Amino acid sequence: MKTYKTIVSIILLSLFTSCHDDFLQDRAYSVITEDNFFQTSSDAITAVNSVYAALRDNGMYQTDLMMLNEYPSETVTTRLNIGSAQSNMDTWQYDVGYFSGIYNASYRLIERANQVIANVPRISMNETLKRRVIAEATFLRALAYFNLVRVFGGVPLKITPTRDFNTLSFPRASASDVYQLIIGDLEGILEAGSLPLTSRYGNADKGRVGKSAVQTLLGKVYLTRAGDPAVAQNSDYQKAIQVLQACVSDGDRTLLSSYKDIFSMTNENNAEIIFDIQYVRIAGLGGNLTAFIATGVTQEFYIIPYYDYPANIDFYNSFEVGDTRRDVTFHDRMKIPVSGTPNVEVYFDPDTDPYVGNWRRADNNSLLSRAIIDIPVPGFRKFIDDNPNARGNAEEPNYIILRYSDVLLMLAEAINEANGPTADAYNYLNMVRRRAFGKPANSAEPSVDYTNLSKEEFRRAVFSERRKELVIEGHSWFDGKRFWDIYTEKVAATSQLADPNINNRPKVPMELNRIRDDKYKLMPFSETQLDLNKELVQNPGYN
Repeated sequence: MKTYKTIVSIILLSLFTSCHDDFLQDRAYSVITEDNFFQTSSDAITAVNSVYAALRDNGMYQTDLMMLNEYPSETVTTRLNIGSAQSNMDTWQYDVGYFSGIYNASYRLIERANQVIANVPRISMNETLKRRVIAEATFLRALAYFNLVRVFGGVPLKITPTRDFNTLSFPRASASDVYQLIIGDLEGILEAGSLPLTSRYGNADKGRVGKSAVQTLLGKVYLTRAGDPAVAQNSDYQKAIQVLQACVSDGDRTLLSSYKDIFSMTNENNAEIIFDIQYVRIAGLGGNLTAFIATGVTQEFYIIPYYDYPANIDFYNSFEVGDTRRDVTFHDRMKIPVSGTPNVEVYFDPDTDPYVGNWRRADNNSLLSRAIIDIPVPGFRKFIDDNPNARGNAEEPNYIILRYSDVLLMLAEAINEANGPTADAYNYLNMVRRRAFGKPANSAEPSVDYTNLSKEEFRRAVFSERRKELVIEGHSWFDGKRFWDIYTEKVAATSQLADPNINNRPKVPMELNRIRDDKYKLMPFSETQLDLNKELVQNPGYN
């Protein structure tokens, strides 16, 4: 009986299109085998496009990875009741089943990438395009393994396509081995020169992985490994600095002069974006964040039934006067009906009470009753689609995974950790801060620049700027593990005025001694994963 090498990953994705005519267009197949697929360059493109499409899985960035990163941070709380999964994440009470989606979605992407890496080399096609396709799949596989090792630590390493579906048990590799695979893959792409600069892609290929994405991810990998004593190597900070400075030197990406312009739906794939998920207003092919993160009474959009990501009021109040990121980050001004009058402009006033804020009318500054607006904090504005018809996974805004300000902040962090706050470290950090205050990024600005900080003070400044710059972009918990003492201190402090009936902070006080336990640096595997893979061992503290 003939044995077919079934490409399960591509069967799972029958159709996928994008806002660009050529990029990420897929074909439907009922059965994919080595006899009827991987024959042409079109097959290669279809296969790698299915790897990109896996980023849209619910276990990935806009659902499970978002919840993991934002809920446990001091920046976000939840409207949901004590005992809900979201509130448990918010208060660091994790159930073993919460993050199975991340695990499963990551391995679906890895399987698709493995099929491309294994099968495209035998296709007779343009060699430059062939190398690019293989490099794209390799990058995406590295990204999936990087998420896995940050969430779970060591995980099974699967680097060849599935051949035997009767074998479901795979040994758990060490975290060190997972990092070695990721680093080897990313360094190999750079050494081979397989990917063009992002700016070299034509409109039909906007959103594909470029050289700067590989450099940025590799720098983040080195920086993350350096911050974990269990796997760190002495050269990690210096290697992070080297590859991130190469990204800066290439000049392919840059800071936009306006923070607001980064997230404009009319300015997508702009010069600051290094890698993002491409979305379009077609049902099933767009984003889905508006219903979860916008303000619950934003009737200029529509009445939102979820409102799962209110801002923590202490984080909202931490933005300084003149920081333009606050208006871009939060939905704290809107138009709603009041006493029969439509489109009354209201704004959030955090100073009405030291404990909670309230909303005021813009025309007369009068306070509104909770009967009109019962949400004591704003929602977030990033990635909101203002088209009321764009719902049901049909939202336009692309979701950003990597962008240039992250490169600069990582450089500031790595240099400080390796050498203390040097002139270069200050420059990279202050470039981001200047832009936040509407100042030219490359000119010294005494009114906003950081100066004369100790190494620890500089670390705290980097942590603060990363929070304000990158909130809701899927970095908060991942970053927090590198700044563990600062992170846990802030989480505990902002929880101390907790009220289970008000959505402005975590719903219960969180003791610092409890949450500083190293147990919380990794998440648990689900019982299903442990049952399916008998060689998988649960992380400490979750048995």
